[in-house]
Amino acid sequence: MMFFIVFGVIAFSIIKSTLQWSKNNNEPLLTVPAKAVTKRSNTSGGSGNSSAHTSYYVTFEVQSSVRLEINYASA
Repeated sequence: MMFFIVFGVIAFSIIKSTLQWSKNNNEPLLTVPAKAVTKRSNTSGGSGNSSAHTSYYVTFEVQSSVRLEINYASA
C-alpha cells in the first residue's frame, strides 16, 4: 500500500512539472528593453555537515518602470 502512495506522489509531481513546463513553453515571448538595476545574493546553510546553498537575484527595470526580479539558485 505504501508503495502505491509513494509512486502516486512521484507520478503526480512528474505530471504536474511536465504540464507547467509545457504551459511555460507555449507562452508568447516578450522582448522589451530593460536594464539591470540591482543584484544580490543570499547564502544559507553551510554549518556542520551541511553544504552551503547560494541564490543569486537580479532586478531588471523595463521602460514602463516595472521591475522584475529573476533568481538563480546554485548548489
